[in-house]
Amino acid sequence: MYSSILSSGETTLNQRGENEQIVGNITIGDTAGTLNNTCSNTTLIGVNAGNNLVSGDENVYLGYNTGNATITSSQSTFIGSKAGENNINSLNNTFVGSSAGYNAATSNNGVMIGVNTGYNNSGDNNNIIGNHEINNFNFNIKKGTNV
Repeated sequence: MYSSILSSGETTLNQRGENEQIVGNITIGDTAGTLNNTCSNTTLIGVNAGNNLVSGDENVYLGYNTGNATITSSQSTFIGSKAGENNINSLNNTFVGSSAGYNAATSNNGVMIGVNTGYNNSGDNNNIIGNHEINNFNFNIKKGTNV
């Protein structure tokens, strides 16, 4: 079993006891950030949070299995058990709620708030709020003044 670590600074030890050259990361939880050796300014808190995250910067994953399968991600925030769990490569996403954006494997620039919201999302630039809303889609919703 891996031990939990709390780290910040330029050189830390990962769960395997190896030196890593990272800047400003915080990792708390068994197997959280196991493969993280190039990310900077990233916070991973929870069992398996960002477990496969290899590269990217300025991410926040909070909760059990958040972003567990993510390999590359930057400027994304996943909050809630299994939020963004099977996200693979993405940028600029915000998933809040249990299983929000669960299978959003390659979506970018999305906001999904609520339990299971955007569960199978595969589109970019989607903004969805509500529990169990729009779970199988590949289209874009644009609102605002500069769309």
